[in-house]
Amino acid sequence: MAKHDTPGLMIAVVNRGRVVVERGYGVKQLGSPEPPDRDTVFYIGSVSKAVTAVGAMLLVQQGKLDLDQPVERYLKNLPPRWGRIKVRQFMTHTSGIPQVPKSKSFADAVARVANLPFKFPPGADQEYNNFNFSVVGQVMEALSGMSYLDFMRQNVFAPLHMKHTGVNVDSPDQATGYHDAPGGRRAGGPDIVLYGVPSGGLQSTVADLLELDAAIRDGRVLRPATVKAMFEPTVPPGSHHPWSYTPGWQSRQAGGTQVIAKNGGVTGFISMWQIAPSRGISVIMLWNLAHKGNDFWGETAQILEDGFHVPKAQAGGIDETAEN
Repeated sequence: MAKHDTPGLMIAVVNRGRVVVERGYGVKQLGSPEPPDRDTVFYIGSVSKAVTAVGAMLLVQQGKLDLDQPVERYLKNLPPRWGRIKVRQFMTHTSGIPQVPKSKSFADAVARVANLPFKFPPGADQEYNNFNFSVVGQVMEALSGMSYLDFMRQNVFAPLHMKHTGVNVDSPDQATGYHDAPGGRRAGGPDIVLYGVPSGGLQSTVADLLELDAAIRDGRVLRPATVKAMFEPTVPPGSHHPWSYTPGWQSRQAGGTQVIAKNGGVTGFISMWQIAPSRGISVIMLWNLAHKGNDFWGETAQILEDGFHVPKAQAGGIDETAEN
């Protein structure tokens, strides 16, 4: 935090299923003495994808969604060439679809790239693409007959008492985000389009994410077999990446221990969530500065190595700080 002049950070560390560290550092708003706490609301960026994955896997558990079916089975509003891409490939960033510019609506975004070539044949490689989870959100809506947020509130947030997770969260306990801009550091949060919420538009708190973390670990909401499937990596042919994608998350092997992770970044905020499922270890961090090099991948790996003897990866994590 000192290196990057990070205003505030909230961290929780879990060992063997028990919270052993839960502490706020710095301030939730410059000019105020108040540190962030477990109920301070932050934007979580692409950690939204991990949260979305819990909802999608609930549909799998209910028998409504098959990840290995082509997406055209569930959605009819995609370009014909996209139709044969499997849902799993969207959820593991192996779809090969082109990068999609921010647009006013899902339909407009699709129309802008419908005729562009794939980056690679679906399943042949991996490339992080925020729009993958916009597609996943559309699938969830089509299968549930509900908006994405209503489905998540009813099936995930409410059962787990995640009272401060969603969009435009009503709470007096809010962190102010900061980012560097011409002329110096500025306050401000992200502008997320509605179709981008499943990918990167959620807000949450450490308290709420700890509830979800415990539910995943204890087999609540998702049964253990479903959690195992959510954490199963897809490794494309010839891949040499240190991290492989699972549905909604990333996975690496660390000396025989699987480490599951998701980070996120939007204007003003970055987040990190890493789990060693077999050890009951989790590290959750939310902070209010989006700044180059301030992603804390290396620092989180150091926590896991120094605190729990989980070896670091041979290379850094996959950088992704896009808003959608």
